Amino acid sequence: MGNIADTSFNKLYSGANQGRTLYYFIKDDEIRGDVASYLFTVEKRLKNENYRESKFELHGTIEKIYQLLETSANFPKDIYSGLKYSFEQHYQTRPYLFLAECLYYALANAKDNQVSYHSLEFQKEQAVSNFLFEDLVTNTSDPNPRTVQALNLLSQEDITLFRKIAPLTFYDNSFDELSGEYVEDHQLISHEDFFELYETFGVKALEIAKLLEAGLLLGGGRHEVLVEQGELAGFQTDERVLVFTTKAEDYVFNYHAFHLTQTAKTLLELLETGYNPEFLVKLGQHFRKELSETPVQVGLYDVEAIDELGSLKGFGEVKNLLK
Repeated sequence: MGNIADTSFNKLYSGANQGRTLYYFIKDDEIRGDVASYLFTVEKRLKNENYRESKFELHGTIEKIYQLLETSANFPKDIYSGLKYSFEQHYQTRPYLFLAECLYYALANAKDNQVSYHSLEFQKEQAVSNFLFEDLVTNTSDPNPRTVQALNLLSQEDITLFRKIAPLTFYDNSFDELSGEYVEDHQLISHEDFFELYETFGVKALEIAKLLEAGLLLGGGRHEVLVEQGELAGFQTDERVLVFTTKAEDYVFNYHAFHLTQTAKTLLELLETGYNPEFLVKLGQHFRKELSETPVQVGLYDVEAIDELGSLKGFGEVKNLLK
């Protein structure tokens, strides 16, 4: 394994003027208020080069640079404090960003004694650069800068916990009266109402709390399901659909669930965890027991079988997977 001096980036610091031309090129970006975009670009280039060619051992290098920072007497106080904060925030998820900042401020401080620390403007990011996503993708189908920023701030623990609960999520297409359109709403059933169910799948309340804190879940409040005669109600995964029907009067029941945030939906797309088919079976059995004294019938069906129904006349012939 080499070291960071082996990277092409280091050539910009060598030569006759020791990076002076580079610094004043960057200075033009600074005047335009675009240092953050420059640093995000350096982060990506360093990451891509080291990922392809294994130029240096990342975390060992980061720790050595941090030790040098700790003993440095040359940095102004604001730069020193800014880089220490960057290390604390980005060591686990975005080490190349910390490295890019250190390289930039080392050069800037050597060439300009008036330089000061610039807080990063994450809203200028256009791509996911979280180190933990390297083996997945570098871009998402959602260009929303806020979602990109949120993904970049996730820790290894956040992603591991989300990977654990993702197969237990489901979605429905509910009508949004404000937009006049059907909206796909991804949910995670609340552990407060379904404690035994979560115990079966090894999910703890503390883990749900951590996902809420990470901004991947919202709410946990009450959801209303209206079951009408001649209509199917319920929710589904990509393979199965949990259906509530009634042959008698209309009926309303409630359950509690969390909403997945836009960041969580994008993470679902990235991780491609799929869904646990056994979870909807257990959930359906729970609802069947809870609704046993009501006119509501509960069934679990293959999505394809429901989609192929031309009308509800043939619904009774579709195989109920809860039986």
